[in-house]
Amino acid sequence: MIKRPGMPPGLILKIRMRIIFANRWAAQTMTDNATPSAPQRSASDLLVFLKDHFAILSTLAIAEGIVVATVFLYGYLSVFDRHLFWVVQYPDILTFSLLAVAVVGASSAFIYNILLTVFSTGILSGKPNWNSVFVLIVVFVLLVAWQIYSEYTRQDAEYLHLL
Repeated sequence: MIKRPGMPPGLILKIRMRIIFANRWAAQTMTDNATPSAPQRSASDLLVFLKDHFAILSTLAIAEGIVVATVFLYGYLSVFDRHLFWVVQYPDILTFSLLAVAVVGASSAFIYNILLTVFSTGILSGKPNWNSVFVLIVVFVLLVAWQIYSEYTRQDAEYLHLL
């Protein structure tokens, strides 16, 4: 039998997770009173998982950024000439990929803050804080009005672009 060098950490993690889930499934099916329910997890469990697997998750985020950046560059350059893609060097793709990771991270943080704000107003729980709701609506209307006014007063605007 040929000995192979060590397996990559991602593969080891997948194998461990499959073993854990298989053992849990076997334990549930062996008991007569077992009810199918998802295990209860808390936010601290998620933070521990993120802390323990930070290197793998960072690598996956950078790889996702590289794929997104490569597809974006190819799509953008193919509008002009698809042979231009071969002119782009690896540092350019890496730069775009880091920008893509930053944009995805900032967007997810922005969406998280919006959801946190909506939850803090109490609308979803049935006990809305009307002062917070009123302030959010006024801020939203003012931001949209500011965007429309700034586009309307631009001298070089050929069309109304809100976003």
